[in-house]
Amino acid sequence: MSSRRQYLNALQSKYIKSDKAEKTAILDEYIKNTGHNRKYVIRQLKNIRLLAAVQKPRKKRASKYKSRRKES
Repeated sequence: MSSRRQYLNALQSKYIKSDKAEKTAILDEYIKNTGHNRKYVIRQLKNIRLLAAVQKPRKKRASKYKSRRKES
């Protein structure tokens, strides 16, 4: 998945600067290589924030219940 995102990032700058015929060629190439849906790829290429965002590692939740030990 990360390699697909890197590939999409590489094509994004080229896609934004190109005309309609070049955009079609870029989309066809990406779809052929990855198998993604065309409209999905168009939305991803146009969305700059989504591609530039770096995913942060998730924080672990605090334990809701404390262990109860019987003291004898």
